[in-house]
Amino acid sequence: MASNQAQPLLQKLRKLEQARRFNEAGRAYQQLLEQNPGHPELLWGLGRCMMHFGWRNNAAQLLQQAVAAYPAHPVLTEDVIRRLILLGHPRAALLLCEKAEVRFPELVSISLHKVDALRLLNRHEEAIPLLREILNNANPPAGAELRLIACLRLTGRAKEALQVAAQILPDYGGSPLEQAGVLNEMAHAQESIGEYRSALESLRRSGDIARLSQEAQSVDSAQFPRMLRSHLASLETGGLPDAPDYSGDDEHRLVFQVGFPRSGTTLVESVLAAHSQVQTSGEAPLWSSVMDVLLGAGLHLDNLLEEIPRQPIQVLEHARNVYWNKVWAEFGRDFELFVDKQPMNIIFLASIKLLFPRARIIFCARDPRDVCLSCFFQWFQVNPSNIHFLDWHDTATFYRQVMDYWLTLRPLLADAVFTVRYEDFVDNFEVESKKLCNFLQLDWEDGLLAFQEKNRERYFHTPSNRAVRERVEAKASPRWHRYPEAIEEVQALLGPTVTELGYH
Repeated sequence: MASNQAQPLLQKLRKLEQARRFNEAGRAYQQLLEQNPGHPELLWGLGRCMMHFGWRNNAAQLLQQAVAAYPAHPVLTEDVIRRLILLGHPRAALLLCEKAEVRFPELVSISLHKVDALRLLNRHEEAIPLLREILNNANPPAGAELRLIACLRLTGRAKEALQVAAQILPDYGGSPLEQAGVLNEMAHAQESIGEYRSALESLRRSGDIARLSQEAQSVDSAQFPRMLRSHLASLETGGLPDAPDYSGDDEHRLVFQVGFPRSGTTLVESVLAAHSQVQTSGEAPLWSSVMDVLLGAGLHLDNLLEEIPRQPIQVLEHARNVYWNKVWAEFGRDFELFVDKQPMNIIFLASIKLLFPRARIIFCARDPRDVCLSCFFQWFQVNPSNIHFLDWHDTATFYRQVMDYWLTLRPLLADAVFTVRYEDFVDNFEVESKKLCNFLQLDWEDGLLAFQEKNRERYFHTPSNRAVRERVEAKASPRWHRYPEAIEEVQALLGPTVTELGYH
């Protein structure tokens, strides 16, 4: 493709992306690539479109090909590095950073991307001197101070992290979300040195600031509570509808792993990922491809349980095929069992069972008080589910809504469900892991006892990425014991679920 022809066409495709017409743009990039194999800007564009639809591995491959085809393009290189980090490919990002530092020494932002790659690889000690060097520049990039505070805390230097935070907060010039992030890091550091009341106060301040940010204001915080109310009413009125008879026999290979965030889902996934016959999803947004088909067919998010059984079988078969095609494209077919781990798929679980009635389910349970505290402490990306974790009372309310729905649905799922209790799993790891393998009809492998070694080179796309590389050991007293006043505030909300799930 001649350059005089390329630029107007590429600009047109960019405008399609800006208008969020990613399907149309992606098809055009694909067609042009067939005519112009290896064209860097076409590879780059198709990678961006695939990234939008959650095709992490394919997007990462295309983006790396784009840089290889045009290594002297600084804008392309930096964008690809940033996207590889977001896609959960920190090793590839780090390699490109090291090359870009030589090729584009004037780009200070490359150093910050290198820090992010190191942090995802849990190499925080290496990131600290690089961050100090970045902050010595006349105009350091936004977010460098926040990253330094986080690295100091994660390397056991909580007091030093608090000193840095105290110095920058009074005149902090970053965005509201960055300021909220600094306060969140302060809370973690304060907790680590036993200042629990201060930690809780920092979290409340962090959430108050984050809720007023433009990012949070643009999120529909009522989306999931509205959907939960609708689904709960449907289950209480008519139960779970019967699923159609589908063709195909792949469902016996499919497991959905769900549970409220911070309930041990990543630990369980990381154990299963070490099994030779299992492929896990790493929280790839696979179910969203099914939702695209259903919503595109005219179904409504709040009425899925009533509308799915009324759909032509061709629509539902198409949705199932789209799901499996995405799995195979991202992860291949060389597995006996595929585990789709996405905690908040619990909200869609009734719909999932209508599309995949023979799929098995792993439900991860943990003491509700510890779950809610961990969600309130965790610094998540703002989206329709995580928006509820910016306020303590809202966190407990949302948890209760999800668990009321789950406890109504659970009896309707019969023998398809296996519950993993986090506390039992860490206290009796080998026994509980063997029970899980038995449920999944997997042969026991002794290598699962050293799962963290097998997965050391793997990145888990979750805040628990660091924790699952460590040895499983019995936990000390529950976290919620440190925050009696906060627990008392939400006792009326959490109390019934604490009892229902068998905690005390």
